Amino acid sequence: MSRTPSLFQETRVSPSTPSPSHILHINTTDKTPSTTSLTRKRAHSEISSSLLDEDTYARHHLASSASVFFRPAHRSPRSFLHRVLSDRRVLEIQCVDLIQKDKSDCWLTFRIELPAPIVPGGVVLADGGEKDALDVFIVTGEEGKGRFELFTVTLRGGLLVRETVPLDFDGKSVVRRFVPSCFSFRRPYRVVAASSLELFVSLQDGGLMRLRREANDSGANWNETYFSEGGWSGTLKGMLSLRNRKTVDYNGAKVEANAIAAIAPSPDGRFVWTVGLDHVLKAWDTKTGKVVAVGDLLNEVVDVDDRKRQGGYAMGAEQGTLLQIVAPTMDADFADAEYFLVVHSPREHVFKFFGVTSETTADGVALVLRDTMSGRRLIPPVDEMLDTNIWHLEQFYVQAGRNFQGSRIWLRARSGPVCRTFTMAFDLLDDRGAALDLEDAFQHDWSVVDSSSLSVDSLRDLPEFRGLEAAPESSTTPSEKWLDFLFFPGRFSNASLETALNIYRQGRKLPKTSGKGLKAAEEPLKERITSAVSSKILLRRLPNEQPDYDGYQEDVHKEWNTFFTLVSHLHTRRHESIGFAVDAEKGLAWTVCADFVAPIRSSSKFELLHNNAGLQAVENEEQLDREIMRQIWPAEDDPLRSRIMAVAQQFRRFMSPAAQEKLRIESATHALTPNDEMTPADGLQHLYDRCGFANEITDDEFETITTSAECFNGLGTLTEDAFLSVLDDILDKVGDAHKSLESQMLGLYGKDVSIAIAQETILHVQGVLLDSLALVIFMAFELDETELSPEFSSTRVYELIMLKLRETELRLWLVSHLRQEPMKSGAKEADMITMTIYESIFIGDWKVCQGSADSDLAELLTSSSLNWTFGLPLTAQWTNITTFVMANLLKHKEADLAAEFIQFMPEKDSAWSTYLKGRMYLTTGDYALASIHFEEAASDLTQPTNTRLLNQGDLLTPDELIFFGQGPSSYFQHILSLFEKLKLHSYVADFATRALQYMMSDAELTRSLTALDSRKKSAPDSPLPDQVRDAGSELKLLRLQQTRDEILGRLFNALLQTGRFEAAYDTLTQVSNPILQKSNLQSLIKDCVKRDAVPTLLDLPISGDMVHEADKILHTLARQAMASSPLASSSSGPAYHQILFAFRTQHSDFRGAASILYEHLQRLRHNNGSKSWQKMQDPEDETLVRVFVLVISSLACCGEGEGWLLAEPIEGEGKRRCVTLEEVRAEFGRELDRRSEVQLGRFALVGGEGEDGMF
Repeated sequence: MSRTPSLFQETRVSPSTPSPSHILHINTTDKTPSTTSLTRKRAHSEISSSLLDEDTYARHHLASSASVFFRPAHRSPRSFLHRVLSDRRVLEIQCVDLIQKDKSDCWLTFRIELPAPIVPGGVVLADGGEKDALDVFIVTGEEGKGRFELFTVTLRGGLLVRETVPLDFDGKSVVRRFVPSCFSFRRPYRVVAASSLELFVSLQDGGLMRLRREANDSGANWNETYFSEGGWSGTLKGMLSLRNRKTVDYNGAKVEANAIAAIAPSPDGRFVWTVGLDHVLKAWDTKTGKVVAVGDLLNEVVDVDDRKRQGGYAMGAEQGTLLQIVAPTMDADFADAEYFLVVHSPREHVFKFFGVTSETTADGVALVLRDTMSGRRLIPPVDEMLDTNIWHLEQFYVQAGRNFQGSRIWLRARSGPVCRTFTMAFDLLDDRGAALDLEDAFQHDWSVVDSSSLSVDSLRDLPEFRGLEAAPESSTTPSEKWLDFLFFPGRFSNASLETALNIYRQGRKLPKTSGKGLKAAEEPLKERITSAVSSKILLRRLPNEQPDYDGYQEDVHKEWNTFFTLVSHLHTRRHESIGFAVDAEKGLAWTVCADFVAPIRSSSKFELLHNNAGLQAVENEEQLDREIMRQIWPAEDDPLRSRIMAVAQQFRRFMSPAAQEKLRIESATHALTPNDEMTPADGLQHLYDRCGFANEITDDEFETITTSAECFNGLGTLTEDAFLSVLDDILDKVGDAHKSLESQMLGLYGKDVSIAIAQETILHVQGVLLDSLALVIFMAFELDETELSPEFSSTRVYELIMLKLRETELRLWLVSHLRQEPMKSGAKEADMITMTIYESIFIGDWKVCQGSADSDLAELLTSSSLNWTFGLPLTAQWTNITTFVMANLLKHKEADLAAEFIQFMPEKDSAWSTYLKGRMYLTTGDYALASIHFEEAASDLTQPTNTRLLNQGDLLTPDELIFFGQGPSSYFQHILSLFEKLKLHSYVADFATRALQYMMSDAELTRSLTALDSRKKSAPDSPLPDQVRDAGSELKLLRLQQTRDEILGRLFNALLQTGRFEAAYDTLTQVSNPILQKSNLQSLIKDCVKRDAVPTLLDLPISGDMVHEADKILHTLARQAMASSPLASSSSGPAYHQILFAFRTQHSDFRGAASILYEHLQRLRHNNGSKSWQKMQDPEDETLVRVFVLVISSLACCGEGEGWLLAEPIEGEGKRRCVTLEEVRAEFGRELDRRSEVQLGRFALVGGEGEDGMF
C-alpha cells in the first residue's frame, strides 16, 4: 500500500494557562518552611526570562512523558492532561474538557514539584470514587540516589472548579508521602491504579506488589501485599525466589527479564492479568496471590519451569501497551466470554483476542482463555504504512462496541522520530456471537490519522509561507511577512520564539537585549526579533550610487530564513509524540506531544476529499477497503472531485513562489474590491498577465500534469460543472438539519480546539481555491480552445471562486487576529486572556450539533466546530456581518484592526456601513474622510429605522441611539458630539450648523409659542383633550427651544475656540436663554481680549440690550483689573479700562467713557507710593496728561451743561461724588503746574496727601 487513507485528523493545541493567577504550585519537599511558599504564584516571565538555550527551554516547556486521564462520565470536570517536566521533577495537571454540561470549567493549572525525579511510568491518576476528587499517585526516586517514594496528591472537587488560587490554600493538606518497605532496595518498574484505593506496582526484579488503603485514609498509610507464584508472601524473603539473572537495560538500570511490563485488573477485581518481558501472560488471584493461569502471548502453553530452564525471549524494557482488558456490553446469551483480553506480541507484531471465562473447581476458580482468532495471524501492515521495517508499537487501544460490533482499534507506531497513529473499524463477532475472520481486515482496512497542520512540513506548504520570499513588487517588507507568519495565533509559542531569539543572538554575537534598562526588557517580542534579524545588514549602493533596496530586502529575507531554521527545530521538538489516550465513554482519542495536546476528530467531507486526493491513482483503488472508499467518496462524483483537487494542487506547486504570492494577493484584491468595469474575462486576463503564467510551467512540468490528469481522461474533459462541484463542496453544508444540545457548552480547551479547527480548515479551503483558480487560468489561456470541453466556462468558475475567496479571506482574517478580553467582568489587567477576534465576537454562537444517534464526540467535535466556522451566512448577510464586526472593533477601541478590516466593508452598500467607516476614520485621525462619510450616511440614518438592527455590535450607547431615525438635526447633534469629544472644534462648528439648519428658528419658535398661548387664552374652557394636546405641544416647543439653545451654545463654543468671533457673536444673539446668552457674551469678550482680538471685539455689531450687557461685563472686568493692578496697561494683564473706554466711546457713551478713565486716575493717586505712580510723576511721562485730555474730551462730548460724571469711591474714601468738567480741567491745570515746577527744579520737601502736598 503506497499510501494509507485518512479518516481522522489531529487538531493540536498548546497547553497554556490563562494567567499566572491560575497556577497552583504544590511543593512536596520537606524543606518548605511555610504554607505561602507551598502555593506561591509565579509569573510566566519568571521562567521565560531564563530561556537562554535549548536545554533550559526543553526542561521548562517540553514534557518527557504525558497522557490524558478521564474520570467517569457523570463527573465534571473529567478530562485531565498530566505532563512531566523539568527533568522529571515537576508534574503539571490541567483540565482539557472540550465540552461540559454546566459551568464547571477548571481554570487552575496544578504544578506539583517533587524532591526527586519521577520514575518512567510512575504517574497514575484515579477518580476519587465516592468522593468527588482526583487522586494523583506519583512514584519518585533515582537509581543509587536514595529511596523511592510514593506521593498521593488529592485534588478535591471544590479545588478543581476554582477560577483562581485560593488565598488560604495549604499545600500540605493535599500531599501525603509513603515509602513501601521494599522501595529502599528494589526499584519500581510499572504502576497501575485499579482505583483510588488500590495500586499495583511491578518491580524490576519480577515482583508484583499491591498497595491498598481504606476509604478514609489519606495516602500516608498503605497496606502492602506481594504476589508470589505459590501464593501470598509474608516476608521479603519470599520474594527473592522471583529473581532471575537474565536482565535488560532500562534507563541506566537493570530490569529482570521476567519483570512485569503490563498490569490489568479484571472487571470484577478478582484477578490481575500481567505480561512479563519474558513474553508470558499470567493471571493472579487477588484473594490468594497465586498464579491461576499462565501462557505465552502467542497462545503457546509453556510450563513455567521449562521456560526458566530455556532462558526464553526477553522484550525491551521500554515496551508500550502489551495488554488490554475489554468488557463490552453484551446481550444475554450472545457470547459466553465474560470479558476479553487483547494482547500484542512485539516479537512478531501479532495481535490476539482472547475470550475469558471462569470455572469453579475443587481447587478454586479456574480461568479459561479462548483464542477467538485461532489459526489466524492478526498483523497490521505497519511496515508498509510507515514505509520501514524498523519500528515498534508504543500503544494500542481497543474501543469495543456493543456485542463487540462497531468496534475500533487504535495503534501508535514509531520509527525513529516519526510517530503515526493508525486506526481500523472492525466487528469481532457476528450477529450470532461467532468470531469473524479479521486476518484480511488487519491487512487492508487501516487508515492513518492525518497529522497536525501545525507541523513544519505542513506549514511550508501554506500559500502564506511560499509568499515569504522577497519580491521587488511587493507592498510589504519581508519582515512584515515573516512576523505575520510567525505570530499567526496558535502556530508558534512565545517561549519557542524567545528561545530561538536568544540562540540567534548568541550565534551572531549580538547583545542579549536590543536596548538598556527597563524599557529594553519591556520591548515587544516582535520588535526584538526584527531588530536582531536586521541588526547587521547594511544597505549597499548600486553602481549608480542609488540605494540597493531590493538587495537589502533579499539579505533580510535570508536572515529571516536563518532565524526560522532555529524556530523550526524547536517547533519540531514541540511536536514529538509522547502519549496517547482514548476517552471510551465519549468516543474520542487523544494524542499528546511534548508541547501539544490533540483530540483526534473525524474528518469532514471536504477534508476527506482533500486529504485523500492522492489515493486516486488507478493502481491504488483495488487495494482500498470498500467501506473506507464509501466513507471517503460516498457520492458518485466524489472521486472526480478528489482527482481535480490533486491535479490542481500539483499544478500550483509547480509555480514559482513569487508567482504564487502574486496570485494570492491579486486574487484576494479582486475578490474584496470588485471593479464594476472589469468583466470576469478581464479579471482572468489580469491575473494571467500579473502572475506570468506564460512562463511559469515548463514542458516537463506540463507533461507531468497531463499524466496526472489521465485519471479523469485529461484536462480537456473538465467541464464547468466539474469545477463547480468541487467549489460547491469546498465548505460543508451546515445548520439546518442540526439540533443543538443547549445544556452543553464549550470548555476552555474546547474553545482553543474549535479555533484551531477553524484555522486549519480555512487555510485548506484557501489552498484549494487558489489551486483551482491557477488551473482554470492556465486552461483558459495556455490550452487551445479545441482542446477544452465545450462545456468549460472559465468566467463562470472564476466568479464562483471569487465569491468563495471573499468569504474565505474574511474568515481567515477573523481567526488570525487577536485581542485581549477580561476573563470576567471587572477582571484585573493581569487576568486578561488573549483570543482571536472570531472567538471573541462569535463564540456565543457555538453549539453542540447532534448528528445521528450513534455519533461520538470525534464526529460531533468536527461537525459542531465547522458549523460554527461556516455557519455565518456570509453571502446573504455580508453587509450585516461585516458591519457587526466593524462596530465591535470600534467599540473595543481597536483602531489598527478596524483600519485593516475596512477592506471587507461594502462600498456604499448601506448607510450604517458608511457611518462605521466614518467612525473608523475618526479613530485613525482622518477627520476629513470621517466628516465626508458622516455626511453621506445622513440621508438614511436620519429616517425612522429599526434601531436594534442598526446597532448590531453595540457600538452605540442607549443615549446615542436616540439620535438616529429622528431627523437630520438629531443625527448631526450626535456627529458633533463625536467630534466634540476629540476637541475638533472646526468640525463641531460645521455639524452644529448642519443641525441648526433642520431646526425651527428662534422667530418661528416664538411665533408658535405666541400662537399657542393666544389659543389657550381665547378658549380657557376648551375640552380636556384640547388642553392636553396644547400642553403637549407647548412642552414639545419648549424642549425644542432648549435643544436649540444647547446646540447654539456648542456652536458658539466651537466658533470661539477656532477664533471665529464674528460668527460666535452672531450665534449668541440667537440664544433665547438670557442667562446662557450673558455667559456666552462674557466668554466672547474674555477670549477676544485674551487672543489680542480687541479690534475685532470693537467691530462686533453689538446693539440693543447686548450693549448694556457687554458694558456691564467690561466694567466689572475693568474694575477687577484696576483693583489688582492700577497700571493695567502694563504687562501685568489686559487694560480692560482702555477697552471699556473704547467700547463706550464707540457707542457714544461719553460720560461712561470719562468715568472709567477718571476712576483709573483716582486709583493711581490712591497708590501714589507705588513705582507705577512714581514713574508717572516724571515730567517726561505723558501718561497722566493723555488720561486728563481723554477725560476732558469725553466730558466735552456730552454736550453743553452735561459735562459731569459720578466718581466711584476708592476703598475707604467715602461716597460717590459728582465731578464736573470744570473740576477736571482744574485738576489738569494743577498737574501741568506741578510738572512745570518740577522742570524748574522746585521740589516739595514734605509730601502730603493728595496733590496739594506735593510741592
